[in-house]
Amino acid sequence: MIKTRDLSLRRISVGEYKHGYAKVAADFVDPVSHPDISERLIHKRYSISSCITRAAEFNDQLVGLIIWQIIPRKSELEILNLAYYPNRAEEIVRIFIKEIRKRRSNLWSRIVLRVREKDLYNQLLFSDKINGFRAVSQAPIIADYYGEGINAIEMEILSELPVYDELPAHA
Repeated sequence: MIKTRDLSLRRISVGEYKHGYAKVAADFVDPVSHPDISERLIHKRYSISSCITRAAEFNDQLVGLIIWQIIPRKSELEILNLAYYPNRAEEIVRIFIKEIRKRRSNLWSRIVLRVREKDLYNQLLFSDKINGFRAVSQAPIIADYYGEGINAIEMEILSELPVYDELPAHA
C-alpha cells in the first residue's frame, strides 16, 4: 500500500472495483474511460488476470479508482478507466500515475490513455510536468470513440521519461 499524507492506495479485485465504482460513480469525475469498460468487465472481454486495479482512499473513504491492462503484443500499458473525487483530483491522479510509472517493465514501452477531446481540464491535468502525458504525435484524435460523435484524444508517456514526486526546481 502506498501512502501520501492521508491518501492511501491499495490493490483491489476487479469485483471490488465494479462494486466500488457502481457505488460512487455519481460523485466521481471519470476523465479516462474505455467506452464500454463496464460491459467488458462483466462479460470478461478483458482477461481479468491481466487487469490491475487500485483504489485511492482518504480517511478510509473511497476517493479514486483505476484499472489498467498491459498489452505485450503492442508493448503498452493501457489505462482503461481512471475515476476520482473532484476535490482531490491532482493528488489522486498523481499517486495513480506514480504507482504505474514505478512498475517499469520489459513488457511495455509506453503508457496510453484516452481523454474526451473537449475535456481540456483533464488533458492539462494529465499533461503537466509531473504526470508527463502528451498527445500521441501520429493521429491523436480517435473519432467517435465514446459514441454519439464524442471523440477522444490518445495521450501517452514513453517509459524512459523520469518519474517526479514533485516538480523539478528548474521547471
